[in-house]
Amino acid sequence: MNANYIVAVSMAIVSSSSSILLVNMLLKKKLRLSETLRKYYGIEPEFENAKKLDRYSLKLGQSLADGIYHLLQRFKLYNSTLEADLAICNEIVADVAKNVSKNLALSLTCCVATFVMIAYGILRINLGLFVVLALIIVIGLGVLPIFSLKQKANQIRENSLIVISAYLDLVGVCLAGGMGLEESLTINANIGNNIVMERLKSQFALSNQFNEPLWTAFTNVSKDLNLPLLREVASIFKISGSEGAKIKASITRKAQSLREKRLIKEESEANSVTERLFFPSVLLLLGFLIFVGYPAIQKIFTGL
Repeated sequence: MNANYIVAVSMAIVSSSSSILLVNMLLKKKLRLSETLRKYYGIEPEFENAKKLDRYSLKLGQSLADGIYHLLQRFKLYNSTLEADLAICNEIVADVAKNVSKNLALSLTCCVATFVMIAYGILRINLGLFVVLALIIVIGLGVLPIFSLKQKANQIRENSLIVISAYLDLVGVCLAGGMGLEESLTINANIGNNIVMERLKSQFALSNQFNEPLWTAFTNVSKDLNLPLLREVASIFKISGSEGAKIKASITRKAQSLREKRLIKEESEANSVTERLFFPSVLLLLGFLIFVGYPAIQKIFTGL
């Protein structure tokens, strides 16, 4: 009987390892990270010279992250990419890949140890229930770093409304003071250390180097960070031109609309919080009424 349990544990370890290898083979990136870094920044990724085990875990975690993003895009649940979320969060893929691999290894180890304890009678849990719980734990812990990255990227994109509206206001003030458009765009991009402004500064320098109009920088940053808002700003500069009061009026209206959009979102979030607090408030009031009224009701019934 013990030999059968040992065989079952060995089969579980082999099947889990085979599933990891299969996922690693099926979910490969089309474009390597090293090629992307060489193309845009001219640098090498840090984990190219890492140890063999670390390099394998990084590739595994990156493949899983790309696969999950691909599934979300296929089912139209999310319209961003892993590269865009990493860029806007100012993180590297190595951190996410290490967290994914670490969570998978930890969850699989815990599941195998639990199965051994069940097999030897230390724990008494239904085997079917254990399999369901093990799958939930492994999948949940594996995708947790990816969804944390996605949530953080969405929050930064929402907060970018404030940054971009303030930037457009500053550009409008500089234009009203008689400054040129290119000078206004480049000078105001140096204000603040936001990731959007940092990318705009780099793209402005590249646009000047390649003798391209500065509105192409907004388009490039919009693609890199998955910010459709910057594409709208680029279209404003493209349509309105680069001189006169027309571009200033367009920029001012766009900044005002962004502030109003952010204000509406803040009001909706505040209303949703109020709605969520309604039911707990009713329960609290009901408990207070029971606490206060129960002695009086008890006296009434005992007096009768």
